[in-house]
Amino acid sequence: MGKINEPLWEPSPKQSFLTTIILMLLLTFLGVYFITSKNFLGIAVTIGGLGGLFHEIAQSGGKTLFIKSFRDGVYLGSISGLLLGIISGILVLRGLLAGIESQNPVSVTIEVFLAGLALKGVSEAAAGTVVEE
Repeated sequence: MGKINEPLWEPSPKQSFLTTIILMLLLTFLGVYFITSKNFLGIAVTIGGLGGLFHEIAQSGGKTLFIKSFRDGVYLGSISGLLLGIISGILVLRGLLAGIESQNPVSVTIEVFLAGLALKGVSEAAAGTVVEE
């Protein structure tokens, strides 16, 4: 039996990367569908989540699926990035609701993507630590 803080199962970097790519493709296809159908909630969820996943690709190359501690801090991983991106996308949409009828789906797409990217980055920066040379 493992230690209390050990995960029951931890995917390999290759499994994590493959899962991240599959999630990105799924969100991309769904996002395109929601953009063309002008479904703003769908855009917020899919494209916001995509922004969070893009941050994870930029940070760890998509090789971290779940929260993991490294020497330079805590990496939240792809799943947390996806969830943070979805939350930020919905928050952006909430801020736009007053004039949603006049919104262009492409501008909403850009705003929720950047929000997902940013929230994941801010969260990771807050959990990071300085590494001594």
